[in-house]
Amino acid sequence: MTKPKVLMIQTGGTIVLRPSPRDYLDRVPGIHDIADITVIRPANIDSTNMLTEQRIDLAQRLFNAHSQYDGFVVVHGTDTMVDTAAALTYMLQEFGKPIILTGSQISIFEPNSDGVDNLKCAVEAATMDIGEVAIAFGSKLVRGVQSLKMSVEEFNTFDSPRVAPIGCIDGMVFLNSHVIPRGHRSPVLFTGVNTGIAHYSQPSGVSASVFGAYVNSDEIHGLIISGFGAGNIQDQLIPYIKNATERGKPVVVVTKCISGEVDMGIYEVGSAALNAGAVAAGDLTLEAATQKMMFALGKADAAHLTGADRLAFVAGIIQQAYGNDVSTPPYTPLDPNRFDVRISRSVSINPGFKEISALEAFYTAGLVDNSDDRRTCPLNHAVTMVCSGKDFACNEKYLLVRDGNALVRIQPDVRAIDERMDLGDFVGYKTRTVCPEVFQLVDERLRLTAKYTEHVQMRSAMAGRHPLLGLFADLEQDHLRLGL
Repeated sequence: MTKPKVLMIQTGGTIVLRPSPRDYLDRVPGIHDIADITVIRPANIDSTNMLTEQRIDLAQRLFNAHSQYDGFVVVHGTDTMVDTAAALTYMLQEFGKPIILTGSQISIFEPNSDGVDNLKCAVEAATMDIGEVAIAFGSKLVRGVQSLKMSVEEFNTFDSPRVAPIGCIDGMVFLNSHVIPRGHRSPVLFTGVNTGIAHYSQPSGVSASVFGAYVNSDEIHGLIISGFGAGNIQDQLIPYIKNATERGKPVVVVTKCISGEVDMGIYEVGSAALNAGAVAAGDLTLEAATQKMMFALGKADAAHLTGADRLAFVAGIIQQAYGNDVSTPPYTPLDPNRFDVRISRSVSINPGFKEISALEAFYTAGLVDNSDDRRTCPLNHAVTMVCSGKDFACNEKYLLVRDGNALVRIQPDVRAIDERMDLGDFVGYKTRTVCPEVFQLVDERLRLTAKYTEHVQMRSAMAGRHPLLGLFADLEQDHLRLGL
C-alpha cells in the first residue's frame, strides 16, 4: 500500500537544535510508517524573529508543492506559531489540504521531550481528512487561525478558547465533526500584504496621545484596538477613531478577553466607537485580526481603493469568515431610518445557570421593551419571534426565527433582518451567548406546557395585567426551568 506523501518544512524553534534537517526524525519511533516524509529547512530562526517576509516564503513553498504532497507539516517555534498559522490561513485560500504546525517546549534531543509525540501526531494529522491550517500540540489539534498560546511552559500550551478543538490527541489523532474537510480545489496565493498596522492595547488610565500618534502617522494604514469586555472603548479614543476613518484608515476592535466575542452594540462605550467608524472583529483573536488586517489592506491596495470604499472593503473582509476564523458576521449597527427595530428585554431562563436571550418572548403579539418602559406595540402584520445566541458546540452564532410553528435559522446581520422585514415581519434583535442545550429545547419552550400557560394567564388576570405583560414579567421573576 502506498503511503501518503508529507512535506515537512522546518523553520526553527526549540524542537530542533541540531544542524541536520533529518536527524531529529530518528528520535520519533514509527514516524516513517505513517507517511513518506520529505524534509526541507528554508530557515532556522527563533520564532520571535519570524517576519512577514519569512511567512510569505513559507506560503509560496506550500503553494508550489500543493499538487506534489498529500499533506504538510510546518515545524515552528511556539512564540509566534499562532501568528504564522493565521497568516497562512489568509495567504493560502482554497488550499484544501492539511497544513499542520507543531513544535515543542523541550528540544527533541532532551529527555522527556514533548516534541516526539507532537511530531508524530502532526504527521498523522497531515494524512487525515483535514482541509485547514491547524496546530497539533500536546493533547489537542486546534484550528490555527483561532488558536492562542496559553502557557509559557506547559505541554498543552495551545488552545482555541473561542471554538472547540478540531481534534484530540491520545496516542493518535481523533477528529471532531466541525473540522474543515479536504477539498479538491485550486489554491489561490496572495502575498501582497500591507504590514503598516499598529495595535493599541488601550491601557486603562493612560493618555490617548500614543494612539493619536498612530492615527497621524503616514506609515500606519490600519489600526487595531483591544477593547474591554465586549469591545468597549474609552471616550478619549473616539475623536481619534473618527479622525482615522475620515483619513481612510480602518480601525478594528478585538476583545482583551480570552474567550467570547466583540459585540459593540451592548453598551454606549461600544456603540460610540461603532458610530465613529470602528469595525467589530467578532471572535477574531488579536493575532488573527492583525494578519487579516494586513491581508485586507493588501487587497485594498491591489484594488486601488481609497476613502469610504477602502473602509467598506476592509470591513467586509474583516467580518467575512476565512477558514472559519470568525463564527458569523459580528454585530452590525442598524439604520433606524430603515428598520423599525425594537429591542426586547432579555428574559433570563435559568436551566442550571445557563442563559438564553428570548427576543419578542414566547407567545408575544407585539410585546416589546424599550429601556424600562414596558408596553405593547400594535402591529398590522405577523410577528416573528427571534432568539439569538451562540452554540458553543460549533461556535456558530445565529438567530432562531419562528415562522409559523417552525424554527428557522438565519444569520444575525443586516441583510437577514432586511429580508425578514421585506416579508412583513417584526424583528427584535440583540446578541447574547447561550448554551447549545438550551437551543435543543427552545421549540418546546416556545410552546410551553398548557398547565404553565394557564397558570400565567390566571395570575395575570388576578393582577389586572395584560396577559402578555404578565407572561413576560413572570418569566423574568420565575426563571422558567427546563423540564417544567
